[in-house]
Amino acid sequence: PVALGALAVAALVAGGTLVAFRTPVPDSYWAVRKEQPAQPLCTTSGRTKACLWPDDRHLLPRARAAVRTVDSGLGSLAGLNRAFYADGLDRPSGATAELPLMSPAATKDDLTDAMFSAALPRPRSSTCEPHLLKSAGGYPDTFLFEAAVRARIGAPSEYYGEEFGRALERITGAPRAKQDRWIEAAAGAIRACRPVPELP
Repeated sequence: PVALGALAVAALVAGGTLVAFRTPVPDSYWAVRKEQPAQPLCTTSGRTKACLWPDDRHLLPRARAAVRTVDSGLGSLAGLNRAFYADGLDRPSGATAELPLMSPAATKDDLTDAMFSAALPRPRSSTCEPHLLKSAGGYPDTFLFEAAVRARIGAPSEYYGEEFGRALERITGAPRAKQDRWIEAAAGAIRACRPVPELP
């Protein structure tokens, strides 16, 4: 019984340790902070910019190609994040976003998808509750916004049913100028924790 009890405690501690190390907790006591580089590696195309750690220099050609794709896809759309900084790099204020690098072997497609996801605005308040959109099947309006942006750039998005699809078609089927106005107004509303505007 004593041996079994000790084994159980050891397993519990080990399990807790695994959970602790697998759970991403900001500023954990074991985290090793890297010093900021004197100059990050950045690449720019049009309105879009991405910056990497100098250690990730090998990713720069792929990041450069991804930035061109993202800039071409988003075009002149305002209200989205257009400057991306690899996780851990200091970011200036404004329409910037963290660029998660999940692998040192990230491909151009990996980086492109990560940038498109990071381009989406987030509410400024951490206590912002989701706004459910009845006309989109009761899903959060941010889901519809993301689907509209992804449809605009020709990237795949999640399918949430026919009602959601019809709501999306109201946006994607509108003239380009009307789409732009809705996306830009919706981006501002999301940042301010307000519901997105009425669909086109």
